[in-house]
This record gives sequence, structure tokens and C-alpha cells, in this order.
Amino acid sequence: MKRNPFNRISGLYFLLLLTCLSCKKDLEKPQWDTQILAPFAYTEMGIENIVKNGSAQTNPDHSIDLFIRDTLYTLQLDSIVSVVTPAFDINKTLDSIKFGTAPIVTRITLGQIARQMAANSNPSTAAAGNFILSSHNTTQPFIPAISNITGGPIPINISTVLDEAEIKTGFLDITVTNGLPIAIQRAEIEIKNAQTPFGVVAQPVLTNIATGASKTQSENIAGKHVDGTMNANILDMDFAGGTGVHIDTNDAVTVTLTVREVTVSSAVAIFPAQNVVNDKSVNYLLDMGSVKLKEMKMKSGYVKIEVSSTIPDSIFFTYSIPTAIKDGVPFKTDTKVPPAGGTSTFIYDMTGYTMGLRGDPGINTDYNGLYNELLGRIKYTGRKIPLSLTDFIQVKISLENAKPSYVQGYLGDTTININGSIPLTVFNNITGGTLQFESADVAVVVDNSFGLPGSASISSIVAHNGSNSASATSSTTALGPGIDGNPPVITSSRVAVTNATALVNVLPKTVDYAGSLQINPSGAFNDNQFAYSAYPVKAYLEFKMPLSLIANQLQLTDTIAISSAPQLNSALKKGKLNLITDNGFPFDAKVMAYFLDGSGTLLDSLVTTQYVERATKGADGKVTQSKRSVISYVLSAGTISNIQKATSVIFKASFSTDTGSYSKIYSDYRIKFKLAGDIQYTVNGQ
Repeated sequence: MKRNPFNRISGLYFLLLLTCLSCKKDLEKPQWDTQILAPFAYTEMGIENIVKNGSAQTNPDHSIDLFIRDTLYTLQLDSIVSVVTPAFDINKTLDSIKFGTAPIVTRITLGQIARQMAANSNPSTAAAGNFILSSHNTTQPFIPAISNITGGPIPINISTVLDEAEIKTGFLDITVTNGLPIAIQRAEIEIKNAQTPFGVVAQPVLTNIATGASKTQSENIAGKHVDGTMNANILDMDFAGGTGVHIDTNDAVTVTLTVREVTVSSAVAIFPAQNVVNDKSVNYLLDMGSVKLKEMKMKSGYVKIEVSSTIPDSIFFTYSIPTAIKDGVPFKTDTKVPPAGGTSTFIYDMTGYTMGLRGDPGINTDYNGLYNELLGRIKYTGRKIPLSLTDFIQVKISLENAKPSYVQGYLGDTTININGSIPLTVFNNITGGTLQFESADVAVVVDNSFGLPGSASISSIVAHNGSNSASATSSTTALGPGIDGNPPVITSSRVAVTNATALVNVLPKTVDYAGSLQINPSGAFNDNQFAYSAYPVKAYLEFKMPLSLIANQLQLTDTIAISSAPQLNSALKKGKLNLITDNGFPFDAKVMAYFLDGSGTLLDSLVTTQYVERATKGADGKVTQSKRSVISYVLSAGTISNIQKATSVIFKASFSTDTGSYSKIYSDYRIKFKLAGDIQYTVNGQ
């Protein structure tokens, strides 16, 4: 292995120093001056010290294009489509309450009729009644016609299912079946409530009912009051005579009462299972302007259902949105609302549902319409409860906090004005002097991820750097639509900006802008347009400048931490600091150094009028070799002490290109700095 001669000499010097110190240990303490060379700060600067990291794009020949891209504006889905639905309110009184009972059958025997006749004040009628009673189970050769027979009351009791009812609509069918041995020529029967106010419910008249035959008459009982206990009265019954008639007093006339198509205004009854709410409606999105949506997929949101009822029985609700689909299943929910009193609230998460907005699915031609179905029903309980058409069910259904992740339809013909200001940090390392680019290209780039055509125009762009500013405008540019997919395929369009070079040469810190985005500028209707919330339309401001420039006292700045200066004692005397520079840029530079303590307070500085020499260029104008320069700064003890306290140093390099001549910058150009202290101090022996 090859030995380093510097290490060998250093070792001999160290042994000699130890020998001298050991020989003097019994003499007077020695004292001498010595000198050290102490490098303690190093840095280098390149293109990254002119522009922010990532902004420089290196070409194959190492030439550099400065590329800046900052977001001007983001068009979110909810900027063009805001999903607001009115509350879907159903305030329903019971417009119909169905009621029905099994047919009511009453038998009026021949014996009952005969006893009623025997008690009649008319002697002939009484005689006929007694004759029938005495002839039971006999065959009579001849029976004369019998007229004007009356009877009753005969009880009709339905109180097990009904206390009372006000009939709104309906019919009572009265069927008389003749089980007597002689024909009925005429029968007039009165059906009447047994309680106050003893109203007549029906009074049918039936004629010519042969033995063994039946006849039915329907009575409209709308508006009638019906009690659970009623009486049937025979107002008039006429019989035809006959020959060879066998008399059996157990034979009977059967009266059958059947109610049908009955709804009640109010009732205390046992009600059959029935729907009390059956509502199908379309709820339209609000404030949609020219937007016409066919469907949307929910990113978030929920359906809120609030139900209150005065019905003294549980209500069973089924709420469905047949066109809201998730995992192939339509949205449907069943809820139970307790008997009258209070409000019940139900909340259902709609995240992930795709909602059809074509209105009634049976028609499917609408837009922005959410179809709802609400069914409310009571079940058969076997208990009598009071119900009235003044009873009501109040249902409020709302789609709340709805935010779509995807929409499809015609997305309107809106013009959106955009304006604002964006900061640019790319030139922040340039703290002084001026920089002038030879050329520049500036454009507004619009990435359209929405499936709709548009146009973009920029009416004003103003670049600011302190009191300096420059302005530009652009033309209107058409925006091609994105292509559907998840994610969508983005279509990019460039809006060229005028006066680009002047805009860039301000070295802007901020850029103000104003313009507009127009959606569907032609107005052509297309309901297959789409948009995703996760993929907004974005407008960027892009700068592209080849790094061919004129610089005048352009300052580059870099701050670095420094290693500890030598731990010098109070015998510090004097010294100098050497700034060793290897300049790979094709222009002279003036370098300054500022020393700071840990709090950022300036402790001292090194300033000189001496220039760092420029690098050597070849015939093609590119640097072929860097140039080394050494600048020496004479230090006082006080300056050394200040440097000793420093924790960081700021290097500022200012340079200028040749007057009126553009210089091209390449990625491999570097300028390197090293600070080395050449310091003399006194060593006191021990």
C-alpha cells in the first residue's frame, strides 16, 4: 500500500513537538507563536440557486429550459352542479278508510211472522196468525193470500267489529231468500240503528220472490251513520196463496246484509289491513339552470325521513327510490311509526348509490327528477280503534348534504368568470440585480377532464415584482372534451399569451389574472356529458424560458451551516481568511460572505472589490474549464472572534454578462466556494 508522505511528515513533527515539551518540563513555562490553516466552510452553486428545484429542464446538450407551472384555477364539479332538493312533503289526511265485515245473515221464521200476526189488532190478521201456528207440521189444502204483514224489531248485532261509523261511500246489498212454502209478493224491510238517533240505514222493497228463490237490492249508504247494533223491521210483507201447502213454522225468510266498497269518514271499528298512504311522485333538483342530469353517483349524502301521525295505531312505511341502485339493488327501506304522538326520524346513508334522474321510470323522459314511492299501511290487529278522515300522516323526506362523485347529462351553458393572484417562488434566490431572458413562451394550459366542450379566454395577466410589472392578454381557445373512464382521459388545450418575454423579464413574485371559462359555448344539446368530482378541470399558467440571458449584478444567494472554527484561546493574535473559488460560469463574479449566529443576527462580513474570474469558454461558447481564484481577507482578532461565534454563513455572488450579449447557461455549470482560515495565535506552555 502506498504511504502518504504528508502523514509521515506530520507524524515526525508531532514526535518532535512532544520531545521538546518533555525536555522543558522543569524549566520556565515556554511560549511561542504558531500558525494554522483551518478550512471550515464549503458550498457550491449551480442552476438550482437561480431557480427552484424541479423548475429547470435539462436538454440532451445540457442546455436548460426554465419551466414554471402554477395552478390558476380549479373548476370543481360542484361549481356547475349543486345538488339541492326541496323537502318532499306529504301531508295527508285519510282521504279513504276502508271498512268491511262478513255478510250479516238474519233468519225470520214462519213462526216469528205468525206470532207477530196473532198479536196484531186487526182481527183477520190475528186469525191468520193463529191459524198458521195451529197448523204447524200439517198440510193444508188451501191457503189464501195474506197481505200487510208487519213485524219486528229483529236485532242485527255487529258490535264485535263496529261501535259506530260515518259512511263516506259504499253500498249495502240486501238479499232476501224465500224459504217459506208460499211466494212473497212484496217485502218492504227497514234496517235502522238501535241507538239514538235511530236513523234508517236502508229500506229496500223486493217483489215476487218465489219459494226457494232469492232477490237482491243494493242501497247506497253514503252519508249514513251506522251503529254496531241495528234492528230489522218488516214494514210490509204480502204472501200469495196456495194449495196443498205444508206448514212448518221453522221455515224462514233469510235476510243477508252485505256491505261493499265502503269507506268511512270516521269509525270506531276493527279495520282490515289497508294502505293509508300511497304516494308516487317526482322530486326535482332545484336551481339547475340549463343543466339537465340523467343520473348521478353519490359521493356522500343521506335521506332523512320524518314522520308524525295522529292515527292511534302503528303505521308501517315502505319508502323506495326504484332508480337509486347500489350493488345492483334498488334503495328500499321499511320503517314502523308508533301510534299517535311525537315525530319519528329515520336517516339512510346514500353513499355509493347511482341515482337515475329521468323521473317516473315508466316514462323515463325527464331530467333532474328523482322518483319516490311511499307506501303507508295499517295491519289487521283484531282491536277496535277510532279512525277519522281528520286523522293525518305528515311525512317529510329530504336528500341532505348531497355531493355527487359523478354526473351524466347536459351540463349547461354557463360562463364562469375567473380571477385571482398566484405567488411565484421560482426567482426567490435572486436577491439583487437584474436578469433578462432572450425569449420566453407563456401560455394558459387547461386540462379538461369533464366530458364537455368549452372555451377559455384570458383578458388580463399582470406580472408583479415590487414596483415593476408587465401585462399580457390571450385569445379565446376551444377546449376539447375529456373522454369517459375512471379516471377520465384528460384533454389539454393551450391558450397562447402575448408579450411573454416582457412578462417573464419582470422576474415576477406574483401574477394577477382575469378571464373566463365557458361551458358548451355552442349550446348544442348533448345529454351524454359527464364529470367526476375527483377529476376537476384545471387551468395552469406555464412559463418556458431557455436559459439564455443577460445578467446585470445578478445576485445568487446560499446559506450554509459552518463547522466549528478552531477553539482558540485568549492568546489569539491575528490571521487571514482565504476564499478559494472555482468558477464554472462564463462571467466574472463578486463574492460576499455574511456570518450569522444561531438567532440569525449578523456578526460580521467579508466584502471585497476583487472579482472572481470567469471560466474559460471554447469556440462553441460553452465553458471548457473552470477558473480558480483566491481572495484573501485580513482578519483582526475581533473579526476572528466573531467568526468563531458564527453558526452559518450567507454567500452572495453577483455577476454580470457582457454588455448586450446573451449568455446561455448549461446544467453542468457550477461555482464552488471554500473558506479557509490562516490564523496565528500564541501557545503558552504548561
